[in-house]
Amino acid sequence: MYFFLRPNIDFNLQNAKVHCFGNISYSNSITERKRNKISIGCLKMVQPNNIENYKTLKLPINTSDDEVISNLQKCLNKNEIMNFCSINRELLSYSILSRLTSLKLKSQQDSFANEQTGKIELIIKNIIKANSCNDRSNTQAMIQSEKLIKKFLDQPINSVTDEPELKSSKIKTTWFWIILSSALISWEEKLKQFENKDDNKTYKNLLEIKKIFMEDNSVLLNLPNEIVYLENQIFKSFIPIKKQQSTLEYVNGVKLLISQLEMLPSTSYGPILKKINLIYCDLLQNQYGIELKKPNLSQVRFVPEELSTESKLVEIKLRE
Repeated sequence: MYFFLRPNIDFNLQNAKVHCFGNISYSNSITERKRNKISIGCLKMVQPNNIENYKTLKLPINTSDDEVISNLQKCLNKNEIMNFCSINRELLSYSILSRLTSLKLKSQQDSFANEQTGKIELIIKNIIKANSCNDRSNTQAMIQSEKLIKKFLDQPINSVTDEPELKSSKIKTTWFWIILSSALISWEEKLKQFENKDDNKTYKNLLEIKKIFMEDNSVLLNLPNEIVYLENQIFKSFIPIKKQQSTLEYVNGVKLLISQLEMLPSTSYGPILKKINLIYCDLLQNQYGIELKKPNLSQVRFVPEELSTESKLVEIKLRE
């Protein structure tokens, strides 16, 4: 399941029902709903009328950007847009916002500019608002993970297993893997061009942190299956996936992660995003025969000359 990457959305608990992607469950009391929300940590609260309409609102994974925008245009008000965005978070990539911005600029040149531009502006505003709301817990976990990695580099490496926050929730464990893996990939790219003894020491320490992290059974229990899949693909690991999961859930989970990484600074997360994009494209091609441009970071951009820049995560170093 990939719902654990989706944070809580707090609707009125009196009228809400618990909704996990892939499974729909119904809570019988407010106390039970609160307990479920706290224990799982990443449940999504959806209004009752939306549960019945979920199959109608949920778009297939191969939906194009223009089809996503077309469905967004059918939303009549802010609440409908927010609900659509919440259910289809993995499809709301950076390219969607780029495409909408392009359409907005075009509409301003047309005779119906006021009506069309106003509608596009409303959609853009609420996509950003919905993504910010949906990703709030992820953002907090990301910031905390960056601090933890810097902390571990300044302490004995064995302290990794003694950090309670690292394994306190699926979101925190997942984002620690993302940040740590991003740092490793960034350092690997840097060391292909430059040889520096101090830099190599930092890289080796990061590798040791990751080794200890991935050998912890409680960490493996917290890591979602698609993250284990990415770990095996990127780092050539052989970690077994313990829970049965459909390929579609893998695809949705990887796509969701891509959409979230696209909203982060490319100077830090560009290298890992590129790798995950390639894996996602291969997954779609092999499983569904869907071919995407590689890497499908954005379909509405000028194509400047490619510059060789290194991720800012390589600035993480051992203290002198």
